[in-house]
Amino acid sequence: MKKQICPSIIAKSQKEFNKRYKKISKLSPILHLDVMDKPFISNSSLQFELELPKHQYNVHLMIKNPEDWIKGNYNFVRLITFHLESTKQPRKIINLIKSKKRKVGIAISPRTT
Repeated sequence: MKKQICPSIIAKSQKEFNKRYKKISKLSPILHLDVMDKPFISNSSLQFELELPKHQYNVHLMIKNPEDWIKGNYNFVRLITFHLESTKQPRKIINLIKSKKRKVGIAISPRTT
């Protein structure tokens, strides 16, 4: 399996995103975006209408209702990782992501046993 490091961006505004993108965009052909909302986690990030430069993106959704985000934003990502704890129907999320022809990842919080 080919290994690759994907630099991550966490941003609270488009201005902050642009600044961080400029710093890391040449480091890898794939960038990792952390999308967080306060109902799911204590911070929030990328909770705005993103204007993304052409790049490949992996997204880690740390949000309630990942379905809504996926339906509105799947077109600019290649891999979508969602938290098992964010839904009562993980199979539904997996099928939604697959129906959009994207790769699926599942994250599990350390608190989950």
